[in-house]
Amino acid sequence: QLPQFSGYACVEIGLPCSEDRYEPNNQIAQAVPINFGDEVKGIICPQYDHDHFKVVNVAANTTLRILLYDLPADYQLTLYGADGGLITHSSNPGTSPEQITYTTPSTGTYTVRVAPAYDAYHPTRRYTLRVLTGVTKLSYLAGPPGTRVRVKGEGLFPGVGASPAEVMLYLDKVAPGKELAKALVLPNGTF
Repeated sequence: QLPQFSGYACVEIGLPCSEDRYEPNNQIAQAVPINFGDEVKGIICPQYDHDHFKVVNVAANTTLRILLYDLPADYQLTLYGADGGLITHSSNPGTSPEQITYTTPSTGTYTVRVAPAYDAYHPTRRYTLRVLTGVTKLSYLAGPPGTRVRVKGEGLFPGVGASPAEVMLYLDKVAPGKELAKALVLPNGTF
């Protein structure tokens, strides 16, 4: 007669990964092209997944603003240059949004990586990635010294969770470091 044992075992049953239309994109060579302003809804799954995206033909002296938000877990954001070398990264704790602002020194393709911090991932919830660019254009009605000047701006980055955003106007040739005015930035990036 065989001895009898009683007890229990813990078995972890994981959810399968949701479909990710951007896969495969785990390597820089597999980076998926995206356009400025696209709202990418990606997923980090399975564990240790990395997602790469690229913005092609970025002109020199373009200011990139890369936003990673709606995070279901602790993810990090990394930017690689036209030469493939590491430029910078953003690594905030927990599910705090990540952001990189960078002005390109040369024309080329820039790659963005979304990666888990340690072993963070989520099989069903998606993050949001946006790559924005902006050339701030200021126009004004000129007048003789001492007259009022009307200023209009466009091309500012629409805020993510920044409501309301403000812009401060300076005229350093007239009054270095002195703020001349404040204006609220509208959701479409104008003031």
